[in-house]
Amino acid sequence: TGEVELTVEGLTIEQIQVPPFIEEIPQGFYQLFLATAIYHDGSTRDITGLCTWTSSDPAVADIYTNFWVRGWALGISPGETFIQATYQGVRGQTKLTVTGATLESIQIDPPMAQVTPGNTVEFEATGTFTDGSEREVTHYVTWFSSTPMIGDVSNAWISRGEAAGFVQGTTTISAKSDGVEGNATLVVQP
Repeated sequence: TGEVELTVEGLTIEQIQVPPFIEEIPQGFYQLFLATAIYHDGSTRDITGLCTWTSSDPAVADIYTNFWVRGWALGISPGETFIQATYQGVRGQTKLTVTGATLESIQIDPPMAQVTPGNTVEFEATGTFTDGSEREVTHYVTWFSSTPMIGDVSNAWISRGEAAGFVQGTTTISAKSDGVEGNATLVVQP
């Protein structure tokens, strides 16, 4: 599977920390958790990819165990759960609260960007939710350009929100999700 486990001889794990320690996410959103082993000599090691991950209530939030996405939790329904990481018989945990808040508005930053043909600029989307919370939603929205022949914006995971200029002109860059929309302006200059 491409998975390699390294054992540190003579060192005993005293504690596993799982930050962020107290986290809150809206249902339908993801949160990455990391696992750090603290050894008896005070040294530390990132063991996110080596742990066995579990959720105390998978109906509230489930956590991915596949090697490449290990540590990612998905909020499923409102409630509270503990995200647990176990390695070499030692367990660490953190509390995750999933809210029923829904997306209310989207703001794109920068609100206006200028590029020359053949160059790119990155847009980032921030969502405001019905409970007043804010969170970065760049990878949760679908991106559009009103005039793709002037400039277009990527929906590929690795480059989501990245816009490229093609020819001189102006186009509107939009980020949309569940009927909520935010807009920015892309100016392609000669």
